[in-house]
Amino acid sequence: ITLLPVGVLAAYCIYRLFRLLQRGSVKKKAAYFLGISRQESYEKALLRQFIITLIIFAFFSGIYYLLQWLVPDYFIFFRLQLIISWFLIIALLFQFYASAYVVKDRLLPFAARFFTEPLSVYNLAIFRILMLKWLKNHYNYRVYDTAYWAAMPPEARVDLPYMGWFIQHIPISPEIYLYMGKLGIILSTMAMWGLFTRPALLLNIPVSIYVLGVPMFFGKLAHQQMWVWFPAILAFSRCADVLSIDWLINKYIRKTKPLMPLANQAYGLPFKFIWLHYGIIYFYAGIIKISQCGLDWALGKSMINQIQLEWLQNYDMLPAFRIDYYPMLAHAGGLGVIIMELFYPFLVLSSLTRIVSFVAGLSFHNSAAYFMNIGFEDLQRTYVSYIDFAGIYNRVKTKLYALFHFSATHTYEKQHWTFSEAWQLPSFKAVFYLGTVLFTINFMCGLLRIHSWPFSSYPTYSRIVYDYHWYVYYEAY
Repeated sequence: ITLLPVGVLAAYCIYRLFRLLQRGSVKKKAAYFLGISRQESYEKALLRQFIITLIIFAFFSGIYYLLQWLVPDYFIFFRLQLIISWFLIIALLFQFYASAYVVKDRLLPFAARFFTEPLSVYNLAIFRILMLKWLKNHYNYRVYDTAYWAAMPPEARVDLPYMGWFIQHIPISPEIYLYMGKLGIILSTMAMWGLFTRPALLLNIPVSIYVLGVPMFFGKLAHQQMWVWFPAILAFSRCADVLSIDWLINKYIRKTKPLMPLANQAYGLPFKFIWLHYGIIYFYAGIIKISQCGLDWALGKSMINQIQLEWLQNYDMLPAFRIDYYPMLAHAGGLGVIIMELFYPFLVLSSLTRIVSFVAGLSFHNSAAYFMNIGFEDLQRTYVSYIDFAGIYNRVKTKLYALFHFSATHTYEKQHWTFSEAWQLPSFKAVFYLGTVLFTINFMCGLLRIHSWPFSSYPTYSRIVYDYHWYVYYEAY
């Protein structure tokens, strides 16, 4: 009853703000207020919006602490701070809408530049090698360490959202699982070495869905969907044009060469969809924390309780630095996590800000691993997609040649094409279509909080942990 009029009032406020913004004079005022300039670079504009976001969070955090002082009853306080947090989301939405509306005629060209940013064929090949090496490790672990899941009775299977028809009817037995797992090991090894790479990766798609998915069909979902998504994107790309057996066959037997130049849009597009998936993984984690828990997730006792609960669940693991002795530091870190997650999809859109996303993501995950034993190692491994191996090699090569007074010749040159020109490149269309479908489905899973297989939202850790927690303690003799 209390929240209904608040929701109606919020909807009306949003409607009026959007209507006002469409007026020319208000549009100019909004641009002036938000510091938006049509000639400003993306990186500078994003930094300005980040500062404005910090001010917005500081303002609503002040209101949070004021409510905490005025309202002693925690249940009432939690509801009130949740309403305040919803207005914080409204403020952020208005900030985003105003920024996008002012530069709306630049959005499509910016998106086209993002998708047609050229990257080196060597970056894609190295990413293929590492991804398939780690996928092979997953297959080995599933086949030889956790194959007992395949021996579970059919009545033990638990439906996942929209996949019950698949889970209940797919044949599962130890023999089938062993054969499929060994097939996955063979296929991942072939793709890693680049032997019949595309057929191996295409066949790997159903194999990975089965082998990695079977342990998820009995009540506990582990979020390893990216090991299906990212190899599937590679399957439609030209990831074996260099550093592969296929490359040697094409070069010395078939007398064919990779696409020229060696840094072009066809080699860069797979990375774009991988980075966009990072964006939705982090963004939904941040927005759901605010919408479901409010600022209390970061600024309340739940932050410390969550950390201590992870210690308990990991057999009384205690880090050397006890952050629970410094609650203000933990609260600031929690608030920083939310802001980082909200900004992450915008950080991956520029080569300069991707450095920030790389450093911020690794810092966040390694801090969580240290304090809470939650490292998301799988996600961290795929961060290798951010590293420009070819660029680093050429810069080092140029420096060394200059040091010894040799003339350096670059192994590749970047050539910027329009989107229509890039569309004519081999594999560009296939990767774009597949990446768009994958991104759209996973975007909707995040929006609707659907945790399933092989498409899914990722964990958000959006819950309030209270001061008391029941657990069962076993002692074995």
